[in-house]
Amino acid sequence: MEGLDKIKLLMLANQYLAITNAKEEQLGYYNGQLLEKIDHYTHSDSVKHEIELQSWIAYFEKYLVDESSVIRKEFFPEKSNFTISIDKQWRAFEFDQIFKSVDFLHKLIAVTRKLHTNEIGFGGERTRGYVYEEARLHYYLAPYEELQVSHIYYASPGDIGFEGNLNTVKETKELVFDIISLEPISRLVKNYWEIKRSKKLNDKEESELLAAIAKAKTQALEEERRRIEIQSQFELMRMDHELAKLERLEKAFDRFLSLSEKIMQMEKRGFGNNRLLEDQLVSSVNFIQTLANNGKISMKELPQ
Repeated sequence: MEGLDKIKLLMLANQYLAITNAKEEQLGYYNGQLLEKIDHYTHSDSVKHEIELQSWIAYFEKYLVDESSVIRKEFFPEKSNFTISIDKQWRAFEFDQIFKSVDFLHKLIAVTRKLHTNEIGFGGERTRGYVYEEARLHYYLAPYEELQVSHIYYASPGDIGFEGNLNTVKETKELVFDIISLEPISRLVKNYWEIKRSKKLNDKEESELLAAIAKAKTQALEEERRRIEIQSQFELMRMDHELAKLERLEKAFDRFLSLSEKIMQMEKRGFGNNRLLEDQLVSSVNFIQTLANNGKISMKELPQ
């Protein structure tokens, strides 16, 4: 299980409580709140009580416990990170959108990973209406499961660093790298959505939809293959490189399809509005690639 299990989470909270109990009386209110959340979560496995406890732990770490970074190492899972290089001049909304886009992809991956491992909070009743309708994925993630910004170095060139739980960040890094480095992926995504939106999704037509998606994928890849093969003999080395990219493109699109299928499963289980999640996924792909095409972001080749 990625993250903290219940026993470790309660142990961490109690350790913070012991530290602050030894401090000034003015901390009594905060200690009382944390003690109450510990008691609630001890006697209930609900998502609400888990997230409330996580929120108070995060508050203690930020404001009340100086040695929290040392204590965290005993409980928190292995971390991973990645860096996006930035260049040229940026407008404020572009910074806003790159963080939102990468964060959404990370949240989507994190939630779907939890969904398929049946972690706490994914086997009970339908979530609150506004969480479902507004597709608030953060509702399902504890603070330590969220993507963190490790650094921002704004210059030309500069870079932005992200950090988070090992497996989720690894998958996010691979997806973001594919979007940045594979320009045709946006066309595949667009073709997929045009077909998907033209079909009514129900049990009888789902197989028809999946067949149409497979056909669109094959056609788009064949178009890209023909474009590569008409290059002159003077560009054979470049053609080999392009054919290798074509293989990566197919794998990247399959990864995208997998996320789309998981979104449909989330809809069926009542965790998030399918249409809104799909729109956010497409917007994230398109915005990241627009920045890449404009030479504003890039990533180093990932080790094979």
